[in-house]
This record gives sequence, C-alpha cells and structure tokens, in this order.
Amino acid sequence: MDASHSKLPSTSWTLDHVKTAISRGIEISSARSGVDVVDIDDGCIVKYGRVVRAREAEATELVAAHTSIPVARIHATLYDEVTSTTYIVQDKIHGERLDKLLPTLDEEKLQVIEKELQLIFCQLSVKRR
Repeated sequence: MDASHSKLPSTSWTLDHVKTAISRGIEISSARSGVDVVDIDDGCIVKYGRVVRAREAEATELVAAHTSIPVARIHATLYDEVTSTTYIVQDKIHGERLDKLLPTLDEEKLQVIEKELQLIFCQLSVKRR
C-alpha cells in the first residue's frame, strides 16, 4: 500500500501509537512461541513479542532490495525497553497460507509451488559482492 493512501503515519511511528493500534486491531495469530500478529487495519499488521528481533525486519528489507521475492514492506521497527518487546509494523500480504492450502492441492499444483520455492531459494543462496 502506498503510504500516501494510508491513514497511518509513515515516518512518525511511536510505541504509544503502535500499542493503541494493536488494542484496536484484530488478532491474527497468538502463538505460544511468544510472537503475536495483529491486523491494525489499513493494510498493515504488527508482529510483536519478546522473541521478535529487529534483524527480521532488516532481513526482509534486504530481500526486497536484492531479489524479486515478494515480501511485506516494513513501515517501522520499534523496541520497548520496559517490556523487552520488539514491534514490526509491515504491510499485510493477502492470500492463503501455504500450510492450509497444501492438503487441498493436486500433484500438478504442488509441482508448480515446488518450482517457485526453488527459484526463491536460489535467489536467497546467491552471494552478493
């Protein structure tokens, strides 16, 4: 989503703003692993927890910059020192989760997905100089 069409601030994210958006949002995932994901509307989600790391957002931005792999646009990464919690604000990618879709696919569609994944892994394995 283009930031100019967003009701959410593109450069002035604060912890208070993100926490308020989370409290008004819709929980997508609340895993026992310590990672929560909340849809905060306007095409964005917040992934947060004590095990979430800023390096995940950095890696996502690196993949976006150096490959053709579709990844979510990162809007902000914030850290709450009081709770030791990292918050990543990013675009929500629409679609179906692969783990839910796989059992419904025939062999031909599985082969297409396998080839797409091979291309993704090839791009990730190429060393940039």
